[in-house]
Amino acid sequence: MSGEGAARLLIVDDDASNRDLLSRRLSTRGYAIEEASGGAEAIGKVKERRFDLVVLDVMMPGLSGLDVLQTIRQTWSIAELPVVMATARDSSEAIVEAFALGANDYLLKPFDFPVVLARIQTQLALKRAQERLQATSDPLRPLVATCPACALCHDQALERCPVDGEPLAGRGNVPLLIGGRYRLVRVLGEGGMATVFEAEDERLPRAVAVKILRPELFGEPVLQRRFEQEAEALGRISHPGVVTLFDFGGLQNGALYLVMELLRGRDLDAVLKAHGPGTPRQVAGLLRQAGSALGAAHRAGVLHRDIKPGNFFFVAEAEGTRVKLLDFGLAKPLRASHPLTRAGLIVGTPAYMSPEQIQEQPVDERSDLYSLATVAWEAVTGKRMIRSRELYEVLNDIVDGKRARLSDHLPGISRAADAAFAAALEHDPLRRPASVEPWVDSFAAALEASPSSVAGWPQLFHAPFRPTRGDPSTETSPHIPR
Repeated sequence: MSGEGAARLLIVDDDASNRDLLSRRLSTRGYAIEEASGGAEAIGKVKERRFDLVVLDVMMPGLSGLDVLQTIRQTWSIAELPVVMATARDSSEAIVEAFALGANDYLLKPFDFPVVLARIQTQLALKRAQERLQATSDPLRPLVATCPACALCHDQALERCPVDGEPLAGRGNVPLLIGGRYRLVRVLGEGGMATVFEAEDERLPRAVAVKILRPELFGEPVLQRRFEQEAEALGRISHPGVVTLFDFGGLQNGALYLVMELLRGRDLDAVLKAHGPGTPRQVAGLLRQAGSALGAAHRAGVLHRDIKPGNFFFVAEAEGTRVKLLDFGLAKPLRASHPLTRAGLIVGTPAYMSPEQIQEQPVDERSDLYSLATVAWEAVTGKRMIRSRELYEVLNDIVDGKRARLSDHLPGISRAADAAFAAALEHDPLRRPASVEPWVDSFAAALEASPSSVAGWPQLFHAPFRPTRGDPSTETSPHIPR
């Protein structure tokens, strides 16, 4: 791409008036525009010719925009072909789903053209910067490409996967060998900030998880600082219930990476979707381990700020199940003076956040405790405590502060469990217990004395939870935050 005026854009929308309006206005800015009226036509055009960016409607008959996005990401990485989604759906779930599938940005209808133009220009600028970086990289240093079918990593010099013959997708300027010792093996997952790979440590023969900041975010100082903050948080916490950090460093292109133990198992979110709620005794065991890990983080001066089911990872062992607390990407020192947020920006997962976190007020250990209680509710009932889906309704429900009793959903649960649960969810943080572990002890004891009417969690939970003592396992598989 020689310059902004030469950029080729594909506008995909089943509404001809939307396509025409956007195409005409972008054409006046010097962009070369092509249009597609549906998903199948869009996929055909993308495969036939080279575009610099795609503006893609979500709600289309036949193949939806999300279907098209998934197909594009099987061949082109986020850095190679930016895709900006366009839709009238403004729910947080819709936006998160698009980003999870590999969208670069998200535009809401009706369009505010200056905003549309600014976001397209930003994505094209990031693409040009990545291309310049690629052009100046060491030609003798193999860069990674991945197979969309099997997720294995290969040298970008190859066009197709040697295992299944699928076309490989580049990963920008990410080397195949990280830090001179960690050889990338396969992609394990991708989140909003980073991609996590399984890798082989060539100095100490072992499998590890390598988390690398996404290429298009290399130049974002706030996100890079959050990445560094995650490394600092993990380095300060020594507890078998917290994922272990082995190494932290930077690449020549400015990207940062973390090297962690590789965990084999499933997170609580996946377990709930597959099997529903746990028995009160199983949930009590989960809370005892999770509370111990969270308490260790607080004693090390670290707030987690993103407690949710996806950040509790279960590792099966011969003696029972071990729980790992993951993803300290939003962690914050308890007495931080320079927050890494902007006014009006929500940091965390809204449905599990405390009222003070939602309202951007000062937070301490009691905010993490509130979030842990919302996870406990979901683990023992099988339903989210905040059931609303639209973001503004979620925020209103949390700030409103009205909560049902646990016994309304679990007949036979004790009054002690009801009281302990209500204490953790007090709207005023000063009325909540001051620390996590004493609350966990009282609530878990009440749960253990409660009857069960559900089958609970099989397989990983064939044996009772055991106390978290000793060193964490390094024979693991990684968790990717959504």
